[in-house]
Amino acid sequence: MNKLNYILLILILNMVLGCSKADGFDIKHSKDINIFSKHAFISDYVQVNQRVLDFIELGLLDLNSNSEIFTNTWVHSFHYKKRWPNVLDVEIEEHQPFARLSNSNYLTHSGHIIFPEKTDTTINVLYIDAPDDETLELLYLSRDLQSLFNKLKRKLKKIESQNNGLIEVTDDEGATFVFSKKNFRVQLERLEDFISFELSSGKLNHIRSIDFRYNNAIAVNFS
Repeated sequence: MNKLNYILLILILNMVLGCSKADGFDIKHSKDINIFSKHAFISDYVQVNQRVLDFIELGLLDLNSNSEIFTNTWVHSFHYKKRWPNVLDVEIEEHQPFARLSNSNYLTHSGHIIFPEKTDTTINVLYIDAPDDETLELLYLSRDLQSLFNKLKRKLKKIESQNNGLIEVTDDEGATFVFSKKNFRVQLERLEDFISFELSSGKLNHIRSIDFRYNNAIAVNFS
């Protein structure tokens, strides 16, 4: 390697290393920010991109130490790298929704309750409509119900606590199931027995509603 090439190599290395270690940002446009995730986005890409740009414009030198950048969004963690000459790669990880609550909050698979801004993404999860002090109870009940609904190849869409001591459940086929809170476990056993008895009859595919409020009986409406 001749002396000139050697000097040029040193200059290039200094430029690259200098940029990679720079604390500041000289990013002026959202197109210079690359947002990516290992999974499909729940968040709005443009919104996340703009948030990063806004914080850079405020003069923050370390995005990683400013977690409030994504307050009230689906993003729960992220890390970034600066690419020469002036591109910012931001990898995000998002909360995964488990259920939607009656106050428009979401319960995540990790057990957090989050208050995200609206998203254009369709989020198909269970809707729990209940007072705060009943939400956890209905969550547990929904799991027991879903195990039975799996036999029907149906999915719970909504579980609602009503003021008259009832629990109303709606599935993804539009059928409704009414239980009383007081004897829910007994009624759950009735549902299991009914499903087992009618499993080979073909009638289960035509259920429109079942009412379990009666003593030792159920009222079934078929379509």
